[in-house]
Amino acid sequence: MMAMKSKIDSSSAEMFVEGMGERIRAALVSVASDAIVDLRRRVAEGKGLKDETMPKYTTPYKKRRAKKGRPTNKRDLSMTGKMVGSIHLAQIREEGGKYTAVITLSDARSKRLALYHQKTHRWFGWSPSNKREIIQSIKDNMAAAMGGK
Repeated sequence: MMAMKSKIDSSSAEMFVEGMGERIRAALVSVASDAIVDLRRRVAEGKGLKDETMPKYTTPYKKRRAKKGRPTNKRDLSMTGKMVGSIHLAQIREEGGKYTAVITLSDARSKRLALYHQKTHRWFGWSPSNKREIIQSIKDNMAAAMGGK
């Protein structure tokens, strides 16, 4: 029987593994940011949680929007822009090797208003088109995190 011994320098592999958690975190921040941008785009287009056109504003509210110079032809939930603009990534959680991005609204008033609109017509969350964009963002960002693209 013939035996060979060789010494392999595994330091670069060890460094790669050690930095994996931070690369996954960074990728998840990027994915969450892409998802928020896409959600805002959908809402600005007047689309709800199922990518359907949201119902029109009521006549009294249309008049109020018109007085403020805001568009009235589609429900885009943007009288001031603060509510939709307050959507942000609050934190990345890691538990047992699983990572979660927590996305919320930044202030109590925006949260109350968002909940009111959610009850009126569901809009907050990931629609089918948002999910397709998120999946692509995950693929792109994880490939980069693994040293690909």
